[in-house]
Amino acid sequence: MLKAHLLTTGTEITSGEVINSNAAWLATRLEDLGLRVYSHLSVRDQKNEILRALDHLADADVLILTGGLGPTSDDVTRAVVTEWANVPLEFDPAVWAALEASYREKGLTLREAHRHQCYFPKGSERLANPVGTACGFSLHRKKQLVFVLPGPPRELEGMWNQEVMTRLKPLLIREPRHWIRWTCLGAPESEVAEIVEPLIRGRDLEVGYRAQVPYVKVKVFADPI
Repeated sequence: MLKAHLLTTGTEITSGEVINSNAAWLATRLEDLGLRVYSHLSVRDQKNEILRALDHLADADVLILTGGLGPTSDDVTRAVVTEWANVPLEFDPAVWAALEASYREKGLTLREAHRHQCYFPKGSERLANPVGTACGFSLHRKKQLVFVLPGPPRELEGMWNQEVMTRLKPLLIREPRHWIRWTCLGAPESEVAEIVEPLIRGRDLEVGYRAQVPYVKVKVFADPI
């Protein structure tokens, strides 16, 4: 089973200014595909903090970063990932040409700062952004598959649906395990557990309970029925 980690960069996240909805959204879809998400980690837009986080998450099969791909000085993700991967940062003229065409078509002014969005780690694969202007990218580092996605939720979701999901599905050799869920009413969490635990004892299953009055939510991570 593939192990996944999620890393969000953004001082607005760590300061509490913005809720990290991207992590919840991505985790749900990764687990629906059969990958296990082991952690969510958020760090500020600071080079050394991002580098430490990347090293800390180096045991993942799949690592997904979100945020920091825009044109401003605090958008440092692409440069930090490039340094971490120990490859050069290269300008992509095709991405710049596409930006020029898009802005011209919309009657907008393309600024020199937008060149920042056209640099990528050497050898990485571009991920098209169907909603915004910042391309994402993917690369392999040792045995890890790394995806770097934009922070705005609409852009991230569009890129996931169009670019990321199709790249992950071939990695799943068989029909994946997934969460089987049901809702109980009329008994407290402890009593529900007394019924469920004997049924799964000795099996390679992961179980979780969540009380949500007046219900108890039960989930088991298991092979497809």
